[in-house]
Amino acid sequence: MLEAQVLATIKKYGMLEPGDHILVAVSGGADSVALLHCLHRLSGAMQWKLAVAHFNHGIRGADADRDEEFVGRLAQQLGLPFVCERARLACPGAPNLEQAARTARYAFLRRAAQSLGARKIAVGHSLDDQAETVLSRLLRGSGVEGLSGIRPVVAGVIVRPLLECRRGAIRAYLRRLQQPFREDASNRNLDFERNRIRHELIPYLERNFQRRTARVLARQADLARETAEYLDAQAGRAYEALRRPAELGLTLPAAGILELPPIIRKLVVRRALCEVRGSLRGISMSHVCAVLALCRPDASGAWVRLPGNALAIREFEHLAITAAAAPVTHFYRYELSVPGRCEVPEAGMIFIADFAEGAGQGLGADRAALRSDALPASLVIRPWLPGDRYGGPGHRKLKKVFNQERIPLRERRRLPVVAAGEAVVWVPGLRPAKSFIARPGSGRCVLLQVRPAAPAA
Repeated sequence: MLEAQVLATIKKYGMLEPGDHILVAVSGGADSVALLHCLHRLSGAMQWKLAVAHFNHGIRGADADRDEEFVGRLAQQLGLPFVCERARLACPGAPNLEQAARTARYAFLRRAAQSLGARKIAVGHSLDDQAETVLSRLLRGSGVEGLSGIRPVVAGVIVRPLLECRRGAIRAYLRRLQQPFREDASNRNLDFERNRIRHELIPYLERNFQRRTARVLARQADLARETAEYLDAQAGRAYEALRRPAELGLTLPAAGILELPPIIRKLVVRRALCEVRGSLRGISMSHVCAVLALCRPDASGAWVRLPGNALAIREFEHLAITAAAAPVTHFYRYELSVPGRCEVPEAGMIFIADFAEGAGQGLGADRAALRSDALPASLVIRPWLPGDRYGGPGHRKLKKVFNQERIPLRERRRLPVVAAGEAVVWVPGLRPAKSFIARPGSGRCVLLQVRPAAPAA
């Protein structure tokens, strides 16, 4: 019956085709051993070509080595190719150890499949694993995507033929075959939340509320997955229409996001965060909601720091998401003599100051003509600081000038300013402060020029 259920699941989700070359991931536990036997016994009729892969993560010491030996002997008994990789990830109890082991294992499986020419990788997750995953995510407050649980097929490569099989049926199948398997003692350690759900919570629910709790949870995962796939398609279309590339990330129009239905807004923001950060690891719904709050009409200039050193910033009409948080500017200070030359590595610029006759030599993004009688013998080049005023005390704050010129916050942090005492007299890209501009006919002036510094060799 288990083989019939496995074959039905394979056909239902289009997991495998006749003649496929399949790499079977076998840990030595009951589920993966049963999976290997099922596929091996079905392979004659289906013309499948099988190979066995085992990842020894080294976390369980000598027990892990015995698992490896057990799987190697099993592959030999079945006459199948066997590939194994050993790693020493960390000691038990290390932070994120489970995730590190999972990442390393799947990376190994993909490498092994490629080297063997296998098109598919079969792993042994069961219906009980699905139920435990859904319940765990429900308790953490996951949305519809999280409640989709374990997917039957991932990227057309990873397949899970046991996903509709109960753990009890799997054990019974192995007993009928008189096939031993390896027990991982850590699976009974109730210090782990997953084990408490498996050994305490689900049995309690089945005894007192719904005897088919595991199947109900697995069915809910199927429904959630269908819903998630539809919503994701809708969000994908909206995201592509709104998304614009930008330096170190992307921008989205704030008003355009607010016009979307609430669930699509959240999914669009999740897509943006995933693209910029490379994954959604560490991102919770509270992060998504905090980013969405930046789209409110009164949020211009506000920002949210995100896990992974990312930043979401409201810049006028747009929401900007950058791959690296705009750094807190390291203070620097350079003196620029008149005449003289000064390189500012932090800004990638070279400043040149000289005297010139008349202001006609121009004002522009990369040059400014200033009154020589209003300037000291040397100027200071430094970052923008809160409270800076463009022209000195009594003049407009530089922040207001930046707002008027619509310079995004992350660009302001990188712009150097030229100061004379307490007064900021020029910022490259802007007109000089009015009280320092050299007017036509004013005679000798100070001409400031800026050019890009040569890239480091």
